[in-house]
Amino acid sequence: MMTGSIAGLGSHYVVQLKAINSQTGDAIATEQVEVESKEQVLKGMDRAATQIRQKLGESLTSVKQFATPLEQATTSSLEALKAYSAGHANHAKLADHAAIPFLKKAVEIDPNFALAWAEMGVAQGNEGMSKASEESLKKAVDLQERASDVERFYINGHYFSTIGDIDKSVEVYEQWRKAYPRDSIPLNNLALIYGSIGQFDKELASALAEMRVDSNSIFSYQDVADSYFNLNRLDEAKPLLNRALQNRVMRQAHTAS
Repeated sequence: MMTGSIAGLGSHYVVQLKAINSQTGDAIATEQVEVESKEQVLKGMDRAATQIRQKLGESLTSVKQFATPLEQATTSSLEALKAYSAGHANHAKLADHAAIPFLKKAVEIDPNFALAWAEMGVAQGNEGMSKASEESLKKAVDLQERASDVERFYINGHYFSTIGDIDKSVEVYEQWRKAYPRDSIPLNNLALIYGSIGQFDKELASALAEMRVDSNSIFSYQDVADSYFNLNRLDEAKPLLNRALQNRVMRQAHTAS
């Protein structure tokens, strides 16, 4: 796994990245970069990431090919990134009402922050703000060149679903699932779509696959339970709900990730 830190050093900042062996805790590779100001932190992280990728054995040709500057791929603003991170943390806890102000702040600081627009659109949709959701997701679509491959899947899948193009949304999520089989988000949203159009067997298959990928996912509990209810398999839903309540991960509202 990769860990990182940002520390003040007088008026300068030190950005450190470490690649850690998750079984032993040993550092496989470490890279440290010093920058002159807070505004340079993200550029420093870019340099550290490029250098540590080479230390881990990636060829220079590959690094150059797949090294879009962070400020172009995500945001050039550390403050926008901090606001987005706070919003994302709330969204991940199903606290979309609390997430929206942070995500709104992120796009106010950096209006070109595609992923922040997209996640705000999803949070707004979960809160019943349909018009605002569609507007935010459309903005994300317009800015998707500033996003990674995974983020473009996220942006387009949610956008097509929001405007009612279910077939296109399913197509995007299926492409995402196949390209990144350990990612639970496309499975969550496939379960939601299949449930909304009455294809409950497909809803359950997607939800169970989601739970296998991430057994701690808040979304997977609500998706599997909803599938069982829709299929009138209440005996199977009950123990799942009891386990979810014990882990305190459920709420009644059905939400997208």
